[in-house]
Amino acid sequence: MISVVNSILKFIQIIATSIVLITSSIFHGNLPSLSSLETLWKGTQSAPITTQNNQQSNNSAYNSTSRNRNRLIIRHRQIERIAKKIQNLPSTKNVTSQIVASNIYISAGDTGVSTSRLTMANQIIKTISLPTLNTVVGLSPAKNIQIALFSSPRTYANSLRKAGVDSSSIQSIVEDTGGLTVDTSIWIPLYNLQDKSDLANVLSHELFHACAASQGYGNELPTWINEGTAWRIGLMAMQKVNSQKTSLEMAYYETDVRNAAKNGSLLPLSASENDILNAQYNVEYEDFMAVEQLVKNYGTSTYKAFIQNLKTKNVNTDFSNTFKSSINNFQNSFIKSL
Repeated sequence: MISVVNSILKFIQIIATSIVLITSSIFHGNLPSLSSLETLWKGTQSAPITTQNNQQSNNSAYNSTSRNRNRLIIRHRQIERIAKKIQNLPSTKNVTSQIVASNIYISAGDTGVSTSRLTMANQIIKTISLPTLNTVVGLSPAKNIQIALFSSPRTYANSLRKAGVDSSSIQSIVEDTGGLTVDTSIWIPLYNLQDKSDLANVLSHELFHACAASQGYGNELPTWINEGTAWRIGLMAMQKVNSQKTSLEMAYYETDVRNAAKNGSLLPLSASENDILNAQYNVEYEDFMAVEQLVKNYGTSTYKAFIQNLKTKNVNTDFSNTFKSSINNFQNSFIKSL
């Protein structure tokens, strides 16, 4: 009995420490240290609150979900390359639409998207996505951003056909994307998202891409800066909705990247598109880790200034002036640090 009580107290202590760590990190504009999160959550395994079989079953189920998610991310990378060939996403026949903020509009892509779901997404953008964008990069859209939500694979596929997407690519996009951004248009298939935290992640991630495009430098950023920044914003938004789920996913993905470094399959940040597409780990999380290292070393305000200066400066010049290092030197030193 005493051992059970002690285990419960230990578990409560770990949870409390996690909350303090996460809250402090968010307050300072940073995500918590991945090593500290992983250590904390490993500590929960010793608390026999559930039976050993249940614990193993839960861990197995989570790892299986994470592996599936990893496969989806790998396939999503391939789909993003297809999206680059799309000239524009046509306006949907709005059943319902709402104004979110200046230059941001959200609409139902089909009749299956209820007003309540549209309003929920609207509130997520107002209360989570936009404040997070401001904290990390200080960006706001320079021109209109149109967001459309879809409720079913059928209506999403029909809209993709109207956008001129090759028929051979439509099924993969319908099944494997959480969000698709072309210039300043964002399409989100709600049926592919598990919960509100996923929606906060995707909305915030894609809004960065759209805002960067509206400022005129979205396509000029190196892939690792572009995706790494979007991932940082998405994870911070997700964390505000479900910190435990976010922490577990981050620990899983970091382990995946570090395993790639150990077995010699880790790609350089400057890897070719073909190598990225064929990678068997989450390369975009590697991008996030690189951006996170810059933020850790130089501070949130410095990284924010770097992104803001891209409106008027070349990315290589801006990087050197801000971080006192060339992009190439940083890329090499980051890979060595893993």
